[in-house]
Amino acid sequence: MEFANESKVIWIENLRRECLQILQPYDSWGMLSHLLLNQALNPELETLLRELGFVHLLSAAGIHLYGWADGIRGLFSKLGQSAGLRADQARHLAVIVCLASSLVLWGLQDFRLGFIRPLLIVGMRLLAERWGFRWRLFAPLILALVIDFVLGWNSSEFASIARWHYALAVGGGLLAWEASRGRPTWLRHLALSVGSWLLTVPLGLGLHSRFAPWTPLISLLFIPFVTVFVFPATVIGLALRLCGDQVAAPFLLSGVGWSLQKSVGGLSSLLLKINPIWMVSMQLSLVAAVLAWFCIAVFKTLRARVFFLVGCVFLCRMIFNAPPSQAVVQLNVGQGDSALVLGPAPGLIDAGPPRHHALNDWLDVFSSEQVDRLDWILLSHLDLDHVGGVDLLSRVFQVGCIQTSRAEWKTPRGEKWKKNIESRDVITTNELGLPCVLFPVLAPLNQSSEKNGQMNGIVVSLPHHWVYVNFGDASSEQEDEFLKRIRSQKLLDPNSKILLKISHHGSWHSSSEGFLRSLHPDHAWISVGRNRYGHPAALTLERLRKLQIPFERTDRSGNLNSRKISMIAEVK
Repeated sequence: MEFANESKVIWIENLRRECLQILQPYDSWGMLSHLLLNQALNPELETLLRELGFVHLLSAAGIHLYGWADGIRGLFSKLGQSAGLRADQARHLAVIVCLASSLVLWGLQDFRLGFIRPLLIVGMRLLAERWGFRWRLFAPLILALVIDFVLGWNSSEFASIARWHYALAVGGGLLAWEASRGRPTWLRHLALSVGSWLLTVPLGLGLHSRFAPWTPLISLLFIPFVTVFVFPATVIGLALRLCGDQVAAPFLLSGVGWSLQKSVGGLSSLLLKINPIWMVSMQLSLVAAVLAWFCIAVFKTLRARVFFLVGCVFLCRMIFNAPPSQAVVQLNVGQGDSALVLGPAPGLIDAGPPRHHALNDWLDVFSSEQVDRLDWILLSHLDLDHVGGVDLLSRVFQVGCIQTSRAEWKTPRGEKWKKNIESRDVITTNELGLPCVLFPVLAPLNQSSEKNGQMNGIVVSLPHHWVYVNFGDASSEQEDEFLKRIRSQKLLDPNSKILLKISHHGSWHSSSEGFLRSLHPDHAWISVGRNRYGHPAALTLERLRKLQIPFERTDRSGNLNSRKISMIAEVK
């Protein structure tokens, strides 16, 4: 018996491996392999699609199996009757084929228990009706949570947020499907799409202070598209290819892969232009909960409830979406530099190294500060530890413009970056171009060809006379030059309290004692991570302590917020 079980496992694994090899030429994004074989997607792509609202494409694969089972049962019932079988014989044949094919598909998913959750819930409903039990409205939701609890009790993923997100989506969708019984089919599909999204919104708001408002529309489009076309066509194409077909199978699989990639890519590009992720404060979340309760209590028809809630969502967003007060957050991006400037025109000073902050990290930072766009990005220079996040940010967020010095844009690296960024309809500019950054930018006077010779600096005014000063990776000589220009342009007044970002991660050849004495900052930040350069240098730290300048480091304190500095100063 043990040997037989091992043989079955080996057979399934071999089949999975063969299917994966067949799909690879037609599946450059890995979505077909994810749907059918539960193969992991590229993490950045998966995060992006999930945040945009393609949840059914990524996680609700059980709906696809349910659609397949329902279609196979209907098809073979008709085929059996056409072949002269009695109605009960045709029905039994359809059930056998349905169960056998569903079992194989479940095996291709590596027997993932979540894959059969919708089938279990629908099966329980049929049994309840057959045995004379009353099927309550909230039964699908309760069963989805109970099934997840029972199946995942001993699983290492029991506490996974994604697991319970999926359970709420399935339960909510089936609850809405039950509640809309007797309604037109299009309205039931709309109810399924909204229901599978609505219960997951509080989870997203509570954990991340954000949600994707277009999820119901995406689900309304993609549940039928994937369930009726993509999933069954992929299964049929694989079956034909496994049987040796060299003509129909490649044609079918290439058509499915192309249509899925074009539809997902096209809709994603459209969504990215219309603010697809809403950052929502806890205040707005509580107001929304009260309005939802009021809506259910007062309005009795589904149409009235939908119109009321949609109107309230947009009204609340306009009322509570006031821009935050001017502030700077020095982000903990490891061995690199990035500062988020908050206010009516949010922007970014540098974008950190390329691999430290994944999309989820950027989204967490922006949602915590209620930032849903970047009006500008200033690049102090084009070293990779300062520009690494620009590519990702310009693809996912609305970025108004990106500025650095003329000399930097003219380098081979700058020309390549400029072309890449402008291909996404993002304006690139320099100190002589169109106005981009709303704060005084100190462009390099001497366009030196030496490393870091084209450094930009910036001075950001903050509430309570605080001023944030950032010179990128400037050397001591460049800092002295910037300081002369700050004073000649009268960017500081006698009451200014200076918050200095220590240049070049605390390198010994920046922030000289003379510069620190002359500027005399009230507080200093050091943006640094694990590195092999000895940053921050012991000499730099000694200078700060000698001059009694309080300082903080991102590698020890995480993100640093100017509001905290201002509050402490006010208390003192």
